[in-house]
Amino acid sequence: MNCIFTGNFNEEHIINRKLRMIGPALKTSTAAVLNNLSCESYRERESSRLMKMGDPEPAILPTGNALRIQKFKQIKAQRRHDDSLTALYFMKCEDDFKTIIRDLGCDPFFADYYTSEQIHLYRSYCKHERFPKLIIDATGSVVKQFKKFGLEKTSSIFLYEGVVHDKVAGHSFTALNMLSERHSNLAIARWLGKWCACDVPKPKESVCDNSLALLSALAQSFTQYSSLKDYVRACADLLTGRIAAEEQWIPRCFIRIDIAHFVKITCKWTPLKSTPRRVREVVLRAVGLLIKSQSITEIRSMLLSLFVVLTNETDGIGSNKRSTQCEEHKQRLLQATSTGFQDFQEQFDYILACAGDEDEARVSLEQEYDRQNEGLENFENPFQAWADVIYCESKSLIEEGNGINPFFCPSLVKIIIKTLKLLPLWS
Repeated sequence: MNCIFTGNFNEEHIINRKLRMIGPALKTSTAAVLNNLSCESYRERESSRLMKMGDPEPAILPTGNALRIQKFKQIKAQRRHDDSLTALYFMKCEDDFKTIIRDLGCDPFFADYYTSEQIHLYRSYCKHERFPKLIIDATGSVVKQFKKFGLEKTSSIFLYEGVVHDKVAGHSFTALNMLSERHSNLAIARWLGKWCACDVPKPKESVCDNSLALLSALAQSFTQYSSLKDYVRACADLLTGRIAAEEQWIPRCFIRIDIAHFVKITCKWTPLKSTPRRVREVVLRAVGLLIKSQSITEIRSMLLSLFVVLTNETDGIGSNKRSTQCEEHKQRLLQATSTGFQDFQEQFDYILACAGDEDEARVSLEQEYDRQNEGLENFENPFQAWADVIYCESKSLIEEGNGINPFFCPSLVKIIIKTLKLLPLWS
């Protein structure tokens, strides 16, 4: 009898079948990944314990996919209900969470939450801080969309957070939070109103992004004015002296736009994208000087120089053998942006460096802000009329010169005038 063997029977098996995780190994690995240890970090830690240099991967070392599946199963098993909204309602009824989840809604979805300890921290902060400050921020990259009762999927959910920086204690803390799929001023004002109803002192200053919904909600909740328009008009009347600076007119809370966010928006002005780098830098520095100006007179002088330089095609020497108005204002602008900018330079450079760093969630949030800010087109206020007067004055200073003005960009003037509608919020 002749027997013939075929195949690669004489080669060593190289396929390493993994052993199924059971017993203590399953409990240990699951507990590790549930305790905020990534699956790959757990594999790296175990491989250092089980293997030496050059050893094949042992069968008892679980794969990253197996660890992720076990983590998902454990998290799902710990849920109070398969439906996220129902699970939140169950949590709100429990003793551990009924004083944390303050309000809950399904259509549209929202959840207000803050602990008694957070309220106590804020009250303690207000006792030693004469001018308490609250910073409101929003992000859309934290919470995933889910189906409500297994039917309709939510729209984009933003996390709103109120943060306080305590200079005395040397730390920051979160005072209140909200998850919401509606991003209107009414939804935000409702959240802030519920928080104020907890007998907490209202802040004297509040900072947020350039969102009309946020700004309007802050004006309604923290000031004596019913809308953002009334707040801006009151600021204009106080600055121009139309009304006396008496206590009943001065805003009880000053609303501010975050400087970094405002400069970031300025960097995205469409006309600046096609201008030379040096010209763009001077314009941005001029905006920085407007931000740090301490009087309306300084702002007017800077705007006049900026408008004259942006609307004149030529500079240099005029027909009268003297420097043109554009040349004089250009030199004044260059002098101001070079010598009066030193204390702000480092912070400004950092803001410009971060202007291009954006994630997908931030882009979505910016688009939402742009949609909201379309309302500025129909928002007439004294600051716009004041800027129009300065612009008309700059037109009277147009004259021919023997040089070509590199700063000529008349399309930028309309954008600046529109931005000045909210001047007291960012200057």
